[in-house]
Amino acid sequence: MLWIPEAVWQGLLENFDRAPEGVERVAFLDGVPVPPGLGGVVTTLTVPAAALSPGNYRIGAAEMSAAGKHLRQHRLQRLAQVHTHGGTCTTHSPTDDAMAYSQHLGALSVVLPEHAQEDPDPWDGTVHVRGAAGWTELSRDEAISLIRIVPVQIDQSQYPKEAARWKQSRTGIPARLEALWSRMTKASH
Repeated sequence: MLWIPEAVWQGLLENFDRAPEGVERVAFLDGVPVPPGLGGVVTTLTVPAAALSPGNYRIGAAEMSAAGKHLRQHRLQRLAQVHTHGGTCTTHSPTDDAMAYSQHLGALSVVLPEHAQEDPDPWDGTVHVRGAAGWTELSRDEAISLIRIVPVQIDQSQYPKEAARWKQSRTGIPARLEALWSRMTKASH
């Protein structure tokens, strides 16, 4: 299973919106793998420096290396790639098969339709999994059972909106305590 924080997925869609009109877009989902191999928890969206065109995208060796530089440093792994097609067809082209970020068994590739202009969920396109015989398309139901978009915050607090927030001061003491301490020490002089 692949867990994607909603903020990361929204960031991917916003990034895709900024791309020039009419070209494919591409990004990688990086994070912490969860055994046994297929999936993990996404922590990071990586957008490589890619040559984007209407029919495909190209990432050079130096650009791919730069897009993976943080992985070892933060002990992350590339969990999936996401790219777009201009129309409604989201099957892998021969170029998509050959140029995928990985050819390892279990690699995930999500292809979104219409250059993701309708803010799709991952299963609104086609999820491809790399198997021994090549790339296989998952059904929508299989994709939904494999990929979860999860909230980054669930706030069920009952705090009034106008309530003062506890904030950290430069001393590391919550600002309200710091102010109280200041008033108490001034009053004793």
